[in-house]
Amino acid sequence: MIVKVRAYAKINLCLEIISARNDNYHDICTAIQSVGLFDELEFTERIDQGINVYVDGAVDNDQFALINDSAQLMKNSYSKSYGADIILQKNIPLSSGLGGGSSNAAATILALNKLWNLDLGKESLMQIGMAVGSDVGYFIQNSGAALVTGKGEKIQSLNRPPTGFALIIISKQRAMEEKTKKMFSLITPSDFTDGSITKSFTNVMQNSSCWAEIYSSVESINCFDPYILKNSEISNIERVYVKFKERINHAQFSGTGPSFYSIFDDHEEAVDASKTIDLNSFEVYVVPLISTPIDLHVE
Repeated sequence: MIVKVRAYAKINLCLEIISARNDNYHDICTAIQSVGLFDELEFTERIDQGINVYVDGAVDNDQFALINDSAQLMKNSYSKSYGADIILQKNIPLSSGLGGGSSNAAATILALNKLWNLDLGKESLMQIGMAVGSDVGYFIQNSGAALVTGKGEKIQSLNRPPTGFALIIISKQRAMEEKTKKMFSLITPSDFTDGSITKSFTNVMQNSSCWAEIYSSVESINCFDPYILKNSEISNIERVYVKFKERINHAQFSGTGPSFYSIFDDHEEAVDASKTIDLNSFEVYVVPLISTPIDLHVE
C-alpha cells in the first residue's frame, strides 16, 4: 500500500490573542483559510519498525522534525509493529507563517492511520495532533475555513467563503530560528483582545458574495503585525510591506509571519497586483482558496 497526500498551506484571515495560559500557551481566536500551495508526501510501510523522512533522495529526520515526531507518536501510541518510509516534496516555504510544518504533521497522522490500518476516530487523531503542535488540529479537522479558539483545539468549521485568489508574498531570506516561540514571547497583556474582531469578520465573510465586499465591510487584524515589522531579521520587509499596503486596499501577515498576503476575487487582478511594486527579493504565489487542507488517497 502507498498513501499519497497533498498537505496545503493556510493563511490567518484574522488573529487575536485573548490571554496567556498557565501551560505556557496562549488562548487565541483566529479565522483560518487553506490555500492552494502544497507539499506532497508519500508513505510506504516497512517491517523493521524504522521511521525515515526522505527529502531529495536523502534521509532528513531533523529538519522536518514535526513529521518524524508525529510518526513516532502514532507508532508508540497505537502500532509498535510497523515503521514507514516518508518521502517529502517540500514546496511551502519553511518558517513562513503558512503552517507548512503543521500541515505535514497532520498529513502524517492521517496517512499512517490508513497505512497501518489503525482505524482511529477523529478524537484520537486530534489528541495526537495537539500533542505535536497547536496548529495541527485545524489540519486534521480538514475544513478549509474554520474559526479556531482555545490554544488551537477548539475548531468550528465555517461555511465556504466566496471564491478568491490569495496573492502571497514571502521573502527569499528565511526567518529567524524558533520564530513562533520568539514572536509569542513578545506579546504583552496590552495586546490581548476579546476575539470580537475575528468573530465579526467570520460573520461578514459567511454572508458576503465577494472579497471586495468583505474587506470594505469589516476590519481584520493580526496582533503580530507590529512585532513582525520591528523584529524580523529579513531585510526590506517593512519597506516592501508598507509600500504594498499603500497600493493594495488590504494586506496582512499570516500567523507570526513573515509572509503576507491579500485576497482578490479575480485571478488576473491578483497577478496584476503582484506587479505593483518591485518584488525581486521575494517569492510570489497566486493560489486559489480551497475547501480542504489535506487531500489523501491510497494506491
